[in-house]
Amino acid sequence: MKIVVGSSSMAKKIYFEEYFKDYDCEFVLGKDLGIEEPVENGLTSYENALIKAHHYSRKSNLPAIALDSSLLFLDFPIDHPIQVGSHVKSPQGKELSPIEMKNYYQQLACKHGGKLRCAWIDAYALADGELEYCRDDKDISKDQSFYLCDESHEKFIASQPLDSISKNLSNVFFYDLEEPGENELLIKEDHGQNKYHLFVEKVVDEIAELLNLKRKQEGTMKELRRFKQKMDKKEIVEILDRNTHGILSVYGLEGYPYPIPLSYVQVDQTLYFHCAKSGHKIDAILKNPKVSFCVVDDDTIVPEKFTTYFKSVIVYGSALIVNDEDERRKAFDALANKYSKDVAEHLKNEEIRKAGPAALIVRIDIEHMSGKKAIEYV
Repeated sequence: MKIVVGSSSMAKKIYFEEYFKDYDCEFVLGKDLGIEEPVENGLTSYENALIKAHHYSRKSNLPAIALDSSLLFLDFPIDHPIQVGSHVKSPQGKELSPIEMKNYYQQLACKHGGKLRCAWIDAYALADGELEYCRDDKDISKDQSFYLCDESHEKFIASQPLDSISKNLSNVFFYDLEEPGENELLIKEDHGQNKYHLFVEKVVDEIAELLNLKRKQEGTMKELRRFKQKMDKKEIVEILDRNTHGILSVYGLEGYPYPIPLSYVQVDQTLYFHCAKSGHKIDAILKNPKVSFCVVDDDTIVPEKFTTYFKSVIVYGSALIVNDEDERRKAFDALANKYSKDVAEHLKNEEIRKAGPAALIVRIDIEHMSGKKAIEYV
């Protein structure tokens, strides 16, 4: 399904593509269809989001989605003259250029002690003929608070002019936390604000349900939504190499997942483990060879931040019992060298000779790997 993004910003198109990546849909900018931007005369981001969604839907005869933001200065009453609401681009009635916007709010912060505590209120709207949907995040907006300040970062992106003068509550510039690309939005959850991310995921799922969007073909592994926290293949392989245990999950009795902690070794990006010749694990693998294997590389608790700094990897693949004697010996040698590397070779060989015949070697042929780490490690 084709969906119009009610904006001329490529950053917003990319933003929606990332959040809707699990669904079978295509996004196109309104400007690429020759649609002019509407007059946004709503008093709130909620109203302006609906105005944009309806405008682009009417002009294109397609469903249209829109995102609009209003700015709230948290230390001033809602009716104080400093409040700009949804008129962020035109705080004095005249629309400002991106650089004029940055300069205006920078000077405003200077007048008020060097920084202003703020929050964005974001509204997401959908329109498709008579269909209308809108949600905003005002209930959690204060959890996303930040500072607009009288200092400016050297980096400036015209589509997000205020990010250059934005700092988190620890007084760190947004651009020193992340280095997004030129067409990339600074997603709030990437600064540890998970409530916002969950809010957007709920919006995405509700819009998908309203439009009857289908998820992408079954059998295709879902990619991480928090895409900036995704590990590359090299880091995943290194984590599998250096760790000593993981959790194997198989299709267990009566359809229940059956997780088993076990030791393993990686050889040429294939996993091996040894086990007894009978038992629940082997029965399950013989019945259904599809398995997953999870390794937690780091789990550092950070109590003052109510979070953990983590790194973890999940491998998906098929498990099979190795019968070839050369491959069995290769796996036993790799296990012995990993877990008993300082033991004399003749002792390792003797142990393999004695214990090997009573054990199975199981190989996991990796079909998909994914890794995720805390945003603090990005």
